[in-house]
Amino acid sequence: MAFNVSEFISRNPAGFGRSSHFEFDIALPGFLKEKGYNADQIIKFTTIAANIPGVSLDTTSVRRSGTTYKEFFPINVTYSDLSVTLLSDAKASNLNMIKDWLEKIFPVGAVDSQYNLRVPYRNEYIAPTATLKHFNPQGDVIIEYNFYDVFPERIGPVSLNWAAMNDTASINVEFKYKYYSQFRPAIPESKPSSKPSPIGNPQPALTNRLPTTSIV
Repeated sequence: MAFNVSEFISRNPAGFGRSSHFEFDIALPGFLKEKGYNADQIIKFTTIAANIPGVSLDTTSVRRSGTTYKEFFPINVTYSDLSVTLLSDAKASNLNMIKDWLEKIFPVGAVDSQYNLRVPYRNEYIAPTATLKHFNPQGDVIIEYNFYDVFPERIGPVSLNWAAMNDTASINVEFKYKYYSQFRPAIPESKPSSKPSPIGNPQPALTNRLPTTSIV
C-alpha cells in the first residue's frame, strides 16, 4: 500500500510541535548589576535558536563469567550543554554582557599579576536559573525546562560580512549547568482551527509571548 500523507497526519490529531515556538530567559547573577545590567529581573533574551539539551546515562559493564555476554548497568547521568543563539543589538549589549560574565569567571581580556588567575567561588558567578519554554501553535507552554547553576562556557565566533548588508549579527553561547528539570503543564483541549498555519502567520497568542525584552 502506498504511503498516505493524510493518514499519517491523522494519527496525531493534536498536530505537531514547531521548532520556532520557544523563548529563553535567565535570572542573571547579581554581580552584573554593578556593571549596569538589569540583574534584578528575569531577562528574556532575543533568541533565534536554542537546543533542548540531551541527557544520557553513564554505564558500566559487567561480565558475570568468562564466556557470557557483557551486561550494562547505569551508574550516573550526563547532561549535554545548553546552546542558544542570540541576536546582537545595535549597542552590542548582549555580547558585552556575556563577555563581562566570562571575565568575572576568568580574566579573558587580560592576564597579568593583578589577577593571580584566581577563579571566584561558584556562587559569585552562577545564574540561579535559566528557562527554555516550548509553545504549541496556540501559545500554550507544552514543556518547560529549568536549568540550575548556569554559567557561560563559550562564546562562538560572531560573523561580520560587508556583503550581507541586511543580515543581523548573531551570538552563539554555550552554557554549563548543574542539572535541569522539566515541567509539563496541562494543556487545555481546543477544537481544530481553520486558521492558516502559524508558521507563516503566527496567532496573536503566540506572537505576544515571543522574547523581546532588552538586557539593558
